[in-house]
Amino acid sequence: RTIQRIEKTKLRVAATSPSCGGSDSQRSMKFMWELVEGDLAELPKIINPRALTLAKNTLTVGVTYRLRCTVAMAHDTAINSSVVFSVTVKPSPITVSLPKYTSIGSEVPFVLQASLMDPDSSLEASMFSWRCLNSSGFACSNYTGHVIAFGNTTDPQIVIQPQSLPVNSSYWFQVVATKGS
Repeated sequence: RTIQRIEKTKLRVAATSPSCGGSDSQRSMKFMWELVEGDLAELPKIINPRALTLAKNTLTVGVTYRLRCTVAMAHDTAINSSVVFSVTVKPSPITVSLPKYTSIGSEVPFVLQASLMDPDSSLEASMFSWRCLNSSGFACSNYTGHVIAFGNTTDPQIVIQPQSLPVNSSYWFQVVATKGS
């Protein structure tokens, strides 16, 4: 099973006691959960023994967890069966946005600051790729006709210097953010 860190995860087991003979106490079952693989310091408190709930944001991105539930007869734990759940945590998508501008002057620097939201609160560096398009859908050019290129950067901000773009035109800026190097 593959999940994202921002998801609450519930693992459930179904078990039925044998219906042949014995008293109710002899047919009662015991559920035991254990971490087989992964970096959890301890399992959460179990309210319903047939289900293990892992709260969102408690698992580590990139780690595979293996959890075992053993169901045994309460009167004789040697009579048991177990199942192992495998849970892999994949990165959550990031979102990036830019403020909306309607009009700017050409005599002052124009600063674009991207806002990044990472639900995993990852410590990985993010890379920003900037692009400018004119009203015809072509790459932005300066007054001399040279295409303005921003390249990739770890800085979520770019500065358009005064008089870099021809006036009385519309421009669309786009930023794409990627997590990791």
